[in-house]
Amino acid sequence: MARLSNMPSQAIVDGFKGVVDFYVYKDTAVARKWPRWHTRESYPAEAANQADFAYVNKLAGSLPEYLINQYKRMAAGTPFSWKDLLVRAYMKGLDY
Repeated sequence: MARLSNMPSQAIVDGFKGVVDFYVYKDTAVARKWPRWHTRESYPAEAANQADFAYVNKLAGSLPEYLINQYKRMAAGTPFSWKDLLVRAYMKGLDY
């Protein structure tokens, strides 16, 4: 992180976009290398759960209205939404 005496003009900031990050920290103008986020590969079990989660959420949009109403009745009086119960039922079952 480099301390600056003042912020550079907007043209300079725009010119360094993606390379240098300019910002104000505790009333001091600073610059640093543009942050990078490295994605990591999911573990096999994690990837399987992500695929199941994506499937059930996509399925929720095409459920018949009477099933959605049943899930809404089940969710009444709980901190969960009907969709929370649907996902839980699909992923690990509903234990009462």
